[in-house]
Amino acid sequence: MAGNTNMYKGDLVKWFEYYVEGIVKDAGLGTVVEAEKVESSWIEDYMRYKVWRHQKNDFIWCSHNEVELLIIK
Repeated sequence: MAGNTNMYKGDLVKWFEYYVEGIVKDAGLGTVVEAEKVESSWIEDYMRYKVWRHQKNDFIWCSHNEVELLIIK
């Protein structure tokens, strides 16, 4: 969905959970609490983010394409 790799700790994001078919299962607002680069020899390197989900009051790990940076104006 988003694919933005310029997210940092403290950023407000919209997170997404998908069914296998690519249909959005659930979504909501969250805050990035940790960001890390995943390096692998068999797939392209990517960023993943630990997100505190506001509505559910829990933490999940999201890949770069499961979060979208929100910019409040």
